Amino acid sequence: MPPQKFGSVMNGGEVTEDKTQPFEMGVAAARSKMSRDSNPFEPKTDAYSDWNAGYEAYKDADEDVRPGSG
Repeated sequence: MPPQKFGSVMNGGEVTEDKTQPFEMGVAAARSKMSRDSNPFEPKTDAYSDWNAGYEAYKDADEDVRPGSG
């Protein structure tokens, strides 16, 4: 079996992108106060979008729990 590319998993014999890893990387980037421009993935790819979604999800959740935000 040939090696799989980074971020992919076998799903019923089909190789599909693992959306969890880029999403979690985006969350970690936001948590560590990295810039949104730090996205390491190629623009216009699913991984790029998933990283941004994780980054934004953390930022949105962080804003919801700040004192005085509600």
